[in-house]
Amino acid sequence: MKQGRSSSAILPAAVVLVSLCLGCAHTVRTSRADLVADRHVVTALVLWSGEEMRFDARGGFYDRGSKRFLGRTPDGIDKVVDSQSVKRVRFARFVRGAPEEAESDRVTFMAMSSRRSIDVITSLVTTRGESRVFDELGGRFGAAPWQVRGFTPSGDPIAVPLEEVLYVEIRRTNPWMSGAAAMGALAVVGVVVAVIVHSTRDSWTGVFP
Repeated sequence: MKQGRSSSAILPAAVVLVSLCLGCAHTVRTSRADLVADRHVVTALVLWSGEEMRFDARGGFYDRGSKRFLGRTPDGIDKVVDSQSVKRVRFARFVRGAPEEAESDRVTFMAMSSRRSIDVITSLVTTRGESRVFDELGGRFGAAPWQVRGFTPSGDPIAVPLEEVLYVEIRRTNPWMSGAAAMGALAVVGVVVAVIVHSTRDSWTGVFP
């Protein structure tokens, strides 16, 4: 009887755990207009040391969770730069549907980058009905010229002009939800352990004097 109660408690706990994990990352379909709305593409960083770090055609981005700038240089070198090392940020954005280049200090840019999710473009469909699938790093909305760029799983480059994009599929991860899921997972494990201990407590008497 107690084993049945333990199994019945573990099943709901497992359902809660899976639900939390699924809430961290999910796939959404978005139009071209939504893709560029409030999107800032980092083209270069000016560091306090005086160094200017430029990113490749896909551009860099600011990760609110780690408070770092991430991207790849034109030479193909991945860069992770702590925000405290950055003096000014050069970026591209769409304002009322029109692209423009801009520059601001680090603090102002970080305040503008209000997105709390990390978006990775997994695939897109063009206005001609053609489908493009990106590798595990995903595609990125880049500036000058405005394109969605990336590589296929086999390593072939992809560059689709923005005006030819019908919609994109995005894998969206929310760092805040990931933290909540981690805490939820610990809570679920604690509940499961407590239920198992309670259900088997009486059996310990025959094992330990």
